[in-house]
Amino acid sequence: SKPGANGKINIGVIGVGPNPRRSNALYGEAKKYKDRVNFTAVCDVDGRHVDHAVAQYKKDGYDVKGTKDFRELVTSKDVDAVIVATPDHWHAIIAIAAMKAGKDVYCEKPLTLTIEEALAMKNVAHETKRVVQT
Repeated sequence: SKPGANGKINIGVIGVGPNPRRSNALYGEAKKYKDRVNFTAVCDVDGRHVDHAVAQYKKDGYDVKGTKDFRELVTSKDVDAVIVATPDHWHAIIAIAAMKAGKDVYCEKPLTLTIEEALAMKNVAHETKRVVQT
């Protein structure tokens, strides 16, 4: 369910490796808005990164679940929007899966690696009416 105008948005972060990971900078900024933002899930293919992020987010007061599979995160009912901060070649694949699962997306640059990926993302964003920001 989507948050109301005054509700919190539940965010899942995909790509939570160690600093200097861009997702950590985004997290640092977003957690200043605890009245509007709630982190509910983190994902990384490296389990050590997942464990570190879960501990960090929990220390900051967020009840997050960790996973190594982005497909679990994007289909979670506890996630409204995702931050994609993975290596570049995963951006389009994950963003498209997230939009198809009904999630809004913030994706790090480059948004895609090819024109074909960009057109595919544009088409899915149009079809699903999801918000995509980069």
